[in-house]
Amino acid sequence: MVKFSQREFCLVTGLQFGVMSDIFLQPYAATKDGIHVRYFENDENMRLTDVWARFLAGGFDQPKDGLKMALVLIANNVLFGQDLRRKVTLRLFKMVEDLEAFNSFPWGSYVYMMIIHYL
Repeated sequence: MVKFSQREFCLVTGLQFGVMSDIFLQPYAATKDGIHVRYFENDENMRLTDVWARFLAGGFDQPKDGLKMALVLIANNVLFGQDLRRKVTLRLFKMVEDLEAFNSFPWGSYVYMMIIHYL
């Protein structure tokens, strides 16, 4: 018998589990001076290739902007397994504006829930 519970998922991925905030359920609103507004003019139809190209171009306005773009790419491509041709998960732009909240988010709980949903 094969078992795939949160325990096994956590052991394999090392991702954090916990109580999830409702950020992915809330309507998206861009942060006034966030990277989505500064670099992408609040474009809600942008693709991951756009973020990738801007990330590779460098020359960021603020010291942590490159890190924030990298986190958006890692979450979309690695954690969510999305192809670069897909639209960006916009709520990630809101999340990366608070790096402490982004890092403490229970990514294991969220990704595990997504995997179970799509199985």
